[in-house]
Amino acid sequence: MHATVIGVTAGNTDQVSDFSKLECRDKFAVAADPGAKVAAQYQTTMQMKGKTLSDRTSYVIAPNGDILLSYTDRNPDTHIEKALAAVKQYDAAHPQTN
Repeated sequence: MHATVIGVTAGNTDQVSDFSKLECRDKFAVAADPGAKVAAQYQTTMQMKGKTLSDRTSYVIAPNGDILLSYTDRNPDTHIEKALAAVKQYDAAHPQTN
């Protein structure tokens, strides 16, 4: 549906490659965010055991930069449903011509 998925994590940044392979099954890239600097700019940080980490937040961003979805929840299953619905809604309103 012409969407690109990128994961970003502030947790276990030394294990990003393994996490991407095992948990994401190499379906999308996962980038490291040491110190949760990117997460802080999106105001999606949390404290855990004295560390600042990124909270699980999904965004769907249109090609023009508009944020179509911002969803925070620690359950990953709902993220998939909500992000896919937002992409489908955008795709229906903006059909691609080939």
